[in-house]
Amino acid sequence: MTLEEVFKVLVKVVEEDETRPKSFHIGHVVLAMFELDREKPVSREKLSSLLGLGGGAIRSLLTRLNLNHLISITYRGIRLRGIGIEINKKLRETISGPFEVSLEYLNVDAYNIAFIIKGIEKEKLKPLEIRDLVVKFGGTGATLCTYIEDKIEIPFVIDDLAKQSPHDYYAIKKLGLNEGDLILIVSAPSLVSAKVSGAAAIAIALQKIEQKKSSY
Repeated sequence: MTLEEVFKVLVKVVEEDETRPKSFHIGHVVLAMFELDREKPVSREKLSSLLGLGGGAIRSLLTRLNLNHLISITYRGIRLRGIGIEINKKLRETISGPFEVSLEYLNVDAYNIAFIIKGIEKEKLKPLEIRDLVVKFGGTGATLCTYIEDKIEIPFVIDDLAKQSPHDYYAIKKLGLNEGDLILIVSAPSLVSAKVSGAAAIAIALQKIEQKKSSY
């Protein structure tokens, strides 16, 4: 399964919910994949809390995921199955996180989380576009960084985060970075909104990249 095929399935889950007032978006779907893999199994109530969705919205999301064969629902809880496991594995080849991080220089709101994006050329992701997507989906702000030659760079801002803020550099570095990784720092008023808005921004940006590849 390619990354493009993964996003086609996940977008289909969202679009199937659009026959009525929209109750969740692509960020919730992607984050659900991650949380279901991490918790396994998880109760509907716990997943609702992890995704910041109300009762009706979580029921709708689980119905869509189940009908698309991504999850199984039993008396023990909810877990990924079949294609859901395959999709999560493919997502994890490119996206690590979300990780809660304590920051100073890059801190713009009460909560900060980091996603690590692997195997994507830094020129392919537009920092301002990512930031705008984060804000659109409920975050306060976002910073896209690059890890190169043991430095964390913020394009057009600073070329070495360690000189500006050793605290932030080591807080991010300990997440386990590899050469060429991109790091998206998302700030928001709540931990859930930081995770969901970051997941949505990354999903939409990566989907665009995959669509461009297939059009060549």
